[in-house]
Amino acid sequence: MKKMRENHKKQFLGLGLLHWIVVLASATLTLVAWRVSQTQYQARIEARFDQQAQTTVNLIEERIRSYADGLWAGVAFYNANKSQITYNEWKVFAQSLKLPEKYPGINGLGVIFNIDPKELPQFLKDQRSYRPNFGLHHSKDEIYYPITYIEPEKGNEEAIGLDISFEKNRLKAAIEAEDSGKARMTGPIILVQDERQKPGFLFYAPFYEGQKDSNIEERRENFKGMVYAPFIVEKLVYGVLSPQERLVDISVSDNDILLYNEHKDPNHTPLFQKEISKEIYGRKWNFQIKSNKEFKKALGSDQSSYFLLSGIVIDFLLIILFLNLSKAQNKAVKLARKMAEEAKIHRRSAEHASKLAALGEMAAGIAHEINNPLSVILGYSALLSEMEKSDDLNKHSSDIKKATNKIESSVKRITNITNGLREFARNESGENRQIESLNSIISETVEFAKEGFKIKDLNITLNLGSDTKINCNKVQISQVLINLLSNAQIEAQKSNEKEIEVFTKLNHKRKTTSIGISNTGDKIPEEIQEKIFQPFFTTKKAGEGTGIGLSISKNLVEAHGGQLYLDKEKERTTFVIELPVV
Repeated sequence: MKKMRENHKKQFLGLGLLHWIVVLASATLTLVAWRVSQTQYQARIEARFDQQAQTTVNLIEERIRSYADGLWAGVAFYNANKSQITYNEWKVFAQSLKLPEKYPGINGLGVIFNIDPKELPQFLKDQRSYRPNFGLHHSKDEIYYPITYIEPEKGNEEAIGLDISFEKNRLKAAIEAEDSGKARMTGPIILVQDERQKPGFLFYAPFYEGQKDSNIEERRENFKGMVYAPFIVEKLVYGVLSPQERLVDISVSDNDILLYNEHKDPNHTPLFQKEISKEIYGRKWNFQIKSNKEFKKALGSDQSSYFLLSGIVIDFLLIILFLNLSKAQNKAVKLARKMAEEAKIHRRSAEHASKLAALGEMAAGIAHEINNPLSVILGYSALLSEMEKSDDLNKHSSDIKKATNKIESSVKRITNITNGLREFARNESGENRQIESLNSIISETVEFAKEGFKIKDLNITLNLGSDTKINCNKVQISQVLINLLSNAQIEAQKSNEKEIEVFTKLNHKRKTTSIGISNTGDKIPEEIQEKIFQPFFTTKKAGEGTGIGLSISKNLVEAHGGQLYLDKEKERTTFVIELPVV
């Protein structure tokens, strides 16, 4: 037994240098692939958390922005009626907005008038002419900001007639809205109509005698009141996205005052967490976001462990194979030597010994050919690394399974290497790009777009310079052009001219060509120009757009080594695609 162990030790130590290089290279590659895969996996799930966190905050911000839209709609209604609206008129208007469907989360939509103390008796007389029980409460008898109208009345009875000047948070935000001419929110308050005493807010949009003026003094002089909406933060969050549909939990605070909290499980340790601060209509809201228990369930499997396990198995089989080859080679050499010595006595034995020696040489040659398994490992690791870069490994599950099966079958063939080694790994990368005529792509796409728009009086002008060649995916570039033309025709048809111009310009110095698409109509407001390329940002009404078209287009252009941007210097709205030329 001791002698057998010593023989095995000698065989193990007697592996050739090439054998050890192959084993060490395989082990090193396995560790590198495992580490890279693990790093990419962590980066992918962290990116998913960041996307979930930002999307949740953006949805809340967008919902509050929609509340502001409703307030300004009320201001527009007030101005359209020449600053004279009755309660019945306001009721009809508010009901037409379908508040629960269009603005979920708010308790109602109302009007607060600015009443001069001298005009208070007449104001009360006018209101009581059709609402005999109307009266003011919590008034300070110095300044009057009574909640006069609110729809629906049911559930808001306690708010009717409430003079908001009695409480500093309500009054401060009202004065800020009056002085700035902008929508403003109060600090956290308890709404009088909320029986559960949850943190809430009042949201104001001011209106004036005529149009609002350019300075504070004139605005204060002409200030007539505000359209307002009360809302509770808890309803706001649930109205945006229920916790069951999210992979993150959030808490919301206004400065140091906690408004809403989902972090209630002390036994849960989140994988990721972050804080986001937002300035929201005069208030600073802090969002603390943590991944929840559902987040890990939705991640999918960590492929790095498969890489490590497969690599260990391959390395183990390689060592066994090399040991067997080394043992066979040593035996063959010994036998060849023995037969060579006996050849002096028997020619036939000598020939037999010669054949055995040749067999030993063949075994040595086969051992050198074991470089091929290293190529196999390198090829499949490259393929698996390419798959790892995908945003969703689940869609490559069949490819991963296929690769794993081929690795297993190849390892079995290695144990029978005398039947020949086959190369089975190959790189199937490629982006289906080729050299294309830019003018041809533009002309074909514009013709296609004209058919799709079906607008008789829309004029699309082509001002194309000298033709240039670009290395591109023609379908993707056409997709970008179609998206920009579609956005352009929507704005152009709102104008009298109804014109779209497509032009090109070659930059010899930078070796790039620019495609410009400009349209008549209103320009994009400065305050949203920096947001238009953000995913899910849209100025369209709910249900009319996803807000991902420009984001996708920008990514496609950048994948071609170019850039997509809004030319702010042009008189008309102009988007520019800049691409490298061949």
